[in-house]
Amino acid sequence: MPENETATDARPLRSHTSIRDSAARTRTPPEVPEHRGLKAPRRLHTKSRTGCQRCRARRVKCNEAHPVCGSCQRYQLPCNYDRHNAKTAGEAKKSPAQADEDTSVIDGSTDAPDYPESKQRRLLELRLLHHYTTRTSVTLNLIAPGSTESNPLELWTSDVPILAFNNDALLNIMCAIAALHTAKSNPRDLDAIDVYRTYLDLALREHSNDVAHLTKMNADAACITSSLIRVAAFAVLQERPLAPYTPPMQWLQMTRGGGNVFEAAWKFIEDDDSAIILRMLKRTPIIKDSDPLFQESSRQGLLHLIQGPGTEHAFETWSEKTEKAYSSTLSYIGSVQSAIDGGEKPQTVCRILLMFPYLVQKGFIDLVQERQPRALVILAHYFGLLTRFKYIWFIGDTGSREIRAIRAVLSEEWQKLMAWPLQMLAEESFSASCRHGNLGVDHAI
Repeated sequence: MPENETATDARPLRSHTSIRDSAARTRTPPEVPEHRGLKAPRRLHTKSRTGCQRCRARRVKCNEAHPVCGSCQRYQLPCNYDRHNAKTAGEAKKSPAQADEDTSVIDGSTDAPDYPESKQRRLLELRLLHHYTTRTSVTLNLIAPGSTESNPLELWTSDVPILAFNNDALLNIMCAIAALHTAKSNPRDLDAIDVYRTYLDLALREHSNDVAHLTKMNADAACITSSLIRVAAFAVLQERPLAPYTPPMQWLQMTRGGGNVFEAAWKFIEDDDSAIILRMLKRTPIIKDSDPLFQESSRQGLLHLIQGPGTEHAFETWSEKTEKAYSSTLSYIGSVQSAIDGGEKPQTVCRILLMFPYLVQKGFIDLVQERQPRALVILAHYFGLLTRFKYIWFIGDTGSREIRAIRAVLSEEWQKLMAWPLQMLAEESFSASCRHGNLGVDHAI
């Protein structure tokens, strides 16, 4: 794929024959065209006219609190506003709706009707599960292109699908991830994004119920489901609008919420050697015991980021808590950079990077949400680390996009602190020019 072409920019071509159309014409099993697009099952309910997308999908009253309504806050789920009445329009400008990050859900505690069972749905899910097991699952190992490393446990390829047969949330998020991967791999498949949203709705509804009723029977599946939800949340960052720039709070909050699910489930799985999430954790144990990532010595090369631009921290609300939030995040960034320089396996580094919102202090996330310039500069350094992992389909050019957008909103006095992220952009551009844009999605994953 050319470097200046994103995976979802192209206008997809409608497939000539769909399951729905074929089934309408004949009672016999429809012939499946080789390149048919995915078709989402039709919903059985209509959306309400006001409130966030999630509450409209549930047909319940939304308290319309910004940026996260009461219901979404309760379940630690994304909250999107794409319709605003006169009363809330002013507030909406502070958190503009981002259609490409639409992760509206149906809550498991409601009586909203399910999507209908049908032959169309069965065929669709077979296609999605086939895509997941043969293609998507391989990419979740985070193995770099050309690597000869194998995965003897086949966790994502075999063990997770088996677990999903007894857990609807996990089964549905697997279908959602497969549809999203399809959309990234084949931009001509217009319906894949609709299918992704359909199954994400189902997955989040069931996941909410699992989290509210965690047991030894569903704890492992709940952790895996949270992991795949984080993948989805990160993947849509590639397409989110960046002008005017707003921090990626949905991804930050969802990943942090997923970490809370893991902590709640830990008591059920910590002594269970058969738990898939426990075997995954053994690959990157530092995620569970993250203290080594936050050593004071790790931030020594980054102290200039909390010593300027003025000694009085002009125009900033500064406190001991603020300084600790910044300092610990810089230790994290410095530790990851040291791991890269020390030859740590790329997949290990990438797993640590994807857990960034959960591992850093909540105080730093709050500073990002407030759009404090220093917090945005440090966030840009984090995204600079991610530019090294562009070959992973759900990361892509997110790092470079966020760096450019942050740079555009910073005033002149903060620009000098952006030197390292901009250096990462320059290195990425050089690498891209060397490849001549010949690294397509299928090769990259």
